[in-house]
Amino acid sequence: MVRLTNILEKVQGYHPRADTDLINKAYVYASRMHDGQSRKSGDAYFVHPVSVADINAAHTLDASSRMSAMMSATETGWTKYASPDLRDCPSCMREA
Repeated sequence: MVRLTNILEKVQGYHPRADTDLINKAYVYASRMHDGQSRKSGDAYFVHPVSVADINAAHTLDASSRMSAMMSATETGWTKYASPDLRDCPSCMREA
């Protein structure tokens, strides 16, 4: 699985002042939302959004793009939580 440090290193390589705190909070939040979920293969579901964020990092996208990649499935019914507060993402990230 892709580690958070890999993503942060890529992002900081092309955007030294990137909001790494935002990326870290998204990683933690998405990890919590997908805790205990697995893909048909048996892999943890969280592997998917983190892999998407890592692929996006190669395309020199900003921190918000990274955050949205990791949280992409939290609003589509793929988590065990209802998350109406994600409509105002900065407030949902305070808990992460």
